[in-house]
Amino acid sequence: DALSDETYERVYGPATYAFVYGDVHFIVLDDVIHKNESGKRSYVGGLRPDQLAFVRNYLSTVPKEDLIVLTMHIPLAMHGETFRKSDQKALFDLLKAFPHTLSISAHTHVQEHKFFGADSTDWSQPQPHHHFNVGTTSGSWWQGMRNELDVPHTMMRDGTPNGYSIIEFKGTEYLIDWKVAGSPESHRMNIHLPRGVDANSEEEVLLTVNYFNGTEKTKIYYRMAGEDDWQQMEKVMQPDPYYMKLKAKWDAIKKLELEKRWQADSSLQVKFPGRKLPTPQICTHLWQSNLGNDLPVGRHLIEVRVIDRRGRIFTDWHTMRVKASTE
Repeated sequence: DALSDETYERVYGPATYAFVYGDVHFIVLDDVIHKNESGKRSYVGGLRPDQLAFVRNYLSTVPKEDLIVLTMHIPLAMHGETFRKSDQKALFDLLKAFPHTLSISAHTHVQEHKFFGADSTDWSQPQPHHHFNVGTTSGSWWQGMRNELDVPHTMMRDGTPNGYSIIEFKGTEYLIDWKVAGSPESHRMNIHLPRGVDANSEEEVLLTVNYFNGTEKTKIYYRMAGEDDWQQMEKVMQPDPYYMKLKAKWDAIKKLELEKRWQADSSLQVKFPGRKLPTPQICTHLWQSNLGNDLPVGRHLIEVRVIDRRGRIFTDWHTMRVKASTE
């Protein structure tokens, strides 16, 4: 494993290193452990003893009240062995004297905030450790249908649009935001509703909000335009409904063999304008409410308010049409 990135180190430099930017100490860790089998590409998340020794030695020079930010590729697993549990415990032991920490990863092509607590993990401090798994610029590996600019929508498997993260640091505090590629800064959530519903229908009318940067401390409320009272939404763990519809389109394309027929048509001089989306994944930043079935006929404006973990408030709107029953 120590030689698996020798080309990278020869061209760019060390894969495990540290630097100080402002008042923040960044420790960069190559946490991809390749299996020692000839011709194999399998790997697991973890750290070698020499990497843990580097972290230990560097932390011995850092004031205990400073902010430590660890960056890596494979996430520190909350459950399972995608990151070796013994290595996670060793890393957490090195950090136990530092009350201000943050770790950042990628790898999974979904966006997720995890909080390691002493009640369920090897983290020993009373304040949980925040681990931020950042979404990707490529979204779902540039897959999906292409638009008029020949760029795929490439939504991630949890319904997060592709983009990039912006993190601001001030002392030991930090502020994380997600910038959707090609969208204004105000695009912080997607609101999902049926296009139209029948009045007095017995079917559930679900309002679903995917707040891309949501955490377990996020609170989301909604109200119908003209009403004063806000209704709190419930945090749910399920796939994003819009991504499920996109995936259903691809299933239909495969069933109808549209891509195969496109490629067989010699008159078409371009490749099929898209690639199959990957399997949906549970979204960890999804909220939902049932609007009931007694809404009056007409168009309704629904207002959604988000209060994030830092107390910031963001608002967005969505319309819904209720049509008269055909009975």
